[in-house]
Amino acid sequence: MDGVSGKAIYLNGNGYIDFSKDTMKKIGSLDKGTISLWFQYKDIDQNVLPILYFGSSREEDALFIEEIGHKTKNNRKLYVTWITGGPKPILCFDTGFNIKPNKWYHIAIVVDEEENTLYLNGKEVIKRHYNFGKPGMKYFFADIPVKELFTLGYGKTGHQITNHFLLFHGAIDELMIYSRPLTKDEIKYLYLKGIKNP
Repeated sequence: MDGVSGKAIYLNGNGYIDFSKDTMKKIGSLDKGTISLWFQYKDIDQNVLPILYFGSSREEDALFIEEIGHKTKNNRKLYVTWITGGPKPILCFDTGFNIKPNKWYHIAIVVDEEENTLYLNGKEVIKRHYNFGKPGMKYFFADIPVKELFTLGYGKTGHQITNHFLLFHGAIDELMIYSRPLTKDEIKYLYLKGIKNP
């Protein structure tokens, strides 16, 4: 289908993108950086819609996930979750509001030496809600202890919410992972570049 730039991958619950072991190894070494992508989701009767997943290939809690929805019905917030083990095992925050289906959104997650930050459509989500952890906590790909699977459109979150893997319904475009934290202006540029495309 048409994306924000050229063609996007469209997933209708019948497949996903699985990245290579070499890619996973390179990404898995990053302890800071930026994840940027565009997505739109199709609302279906499924509590979690996994957009991007990195971690264990088994049904265990060692993972990073970007997802729509969580445990409760009619929850269509955007969630970002790290489950790493250790003394402070979970960092999970969400937009604090539902996002709409069938609409393109740009998301950027920035992790630097001091904190984690979420941007939606070029603007920082100032009032993001922390289910676990706080803004000063910083996890990235290197903090996930099990590095077996890196996917778009397939994944799971904590076992209390999803004890098995699920598939995404919708479109994903322009995934970019940077080895450095982008600035606010750079993120705004990525968003404006996307909405200016025909």
